[in-house]
Amino acid sequence: MDNPLWNLAAKAASVIACFLLVAGTFLVGASYAGLTEGDFVGAVTIVLAAAVAIFAMALSHLENAKLRGQQKSAVEAANLLSQGKLFDDDPNGELMDSLHSVSDYVRAKSELMDRIAEGKLNENFAPLSDSDELGRAMHNMVAYLRHSVQTQESRDRLHDSVVKLLDEVSDVSSGDLTVHADVGPEITGAIADAFNSMTENLRSLIKQVKDITNQVGASAGSINDTTEQLARGSFVQAAQITRTTAAIAKMASQIQEVSDNAETSSRVASESLNKARSGTKAAADNINAMRCVRKQVQETAKRVKRLGERSQEIGQIVALIDDLSDRTSLLALNASLQASAAGEAGAAFGAVAEEVERLAERSNRLTRQISTLTQTINAETK
Repeated sequence: MDNPLWNLAAKAASVIACFLLVAGTFLVGASYAGLTEGDFVGAVTIVLAAAVAIFAMALSHLENAKLRGQQKSAVEAANLLSQGKLFDDDPNGELMDSLHSVSDYVRAKSELMDRIAEGKLNENFAPLSDSDELGRAMHNMVAYLRHSVQTQESRDRLHDSVVKLLDEVSDVSSGDLTVHADVGPEITGAIADAFNSMTENLRSLIKQVKDITNQVGASAGSINDTTEQLARGSFVQAAQITRTTAAIAKMASQIQEVSDNAETSSRVASESLNKARSGTKAAADNINAMRCVRKQVQETAKRVKRLGERSQEIGQIVALIDDLSDRTSLLALNASLQASAAGEAGAAFGAVAEEVERLAERSNRLTRQISTLTQTINAETK
């Protein structure tokens, strides 16, 4: 029998017992007063009232015993729940129904926690109602875990892309400018694109420097050849001038000798005449030699003029190298700024910037040396 029926039967028996007790008491009192002759009926009524009362008391006792059993079971279930132990027994009573619901709720949340521990974050973890505080807390926790997992995955992808980029550009520090970094959709794609642009600019700049260096080397070789030709021509001219001077001195000595011995004899005069003729021929030869000297001097002047023009060309090349050095320094500065902005990922860029800066310094020193050489040549040819 359900609890409501037991309670209703006990209450009805109590009411009937009270009514019969009042009726029996009234009948017995009326019989004693001589008003009626129903003392037997009154006694029976009182006995019935007592029986009904006993029945009501029995029902109440049974109900109380059942309630005490349910209360004991509820206390035991509550103790199990307080220890974290769930139960699957059939509910017996309203309190046990509530405790069983609590056990089912806790079991469901425990199963959800197990799935969360297994990494299954894509299931439905919505709270059962607005008052489900534990369900709402678990829902917020799962949302936070999903966000944390996504953030960690993003960090892992970024780390992998940075490591890949560093592996691709590591050969640049050893001077290999043929490296090409893959430009992907990751955040490092812009850095890889900038790196490819920088290496392409460096390759173009180094090619220009090599071309200019070859031109400077060719010009320097031409200058050396011209200088050697001038030196050889100067030696030849000096030898010719020496021979001409010796011939003039010899001619003067001979003229003096002829002048001193002109009066001695005709033979000497004839000999002197012959010698004069020889001197005239020698003078003609000296004149021809002087003409050759003048021609050589003019040729030397032309060569010196060409040497000055070549010096001007070298000055223009030096100015071009100086401009390239300035651009190289600017490129190294930009590369250093990009390396600083990229942080640890830009360490390879910093090494490249230092190499470019050292190349610019060597170009500047070469420019100053060539400029000093051309200034010296200009000063000596004036």
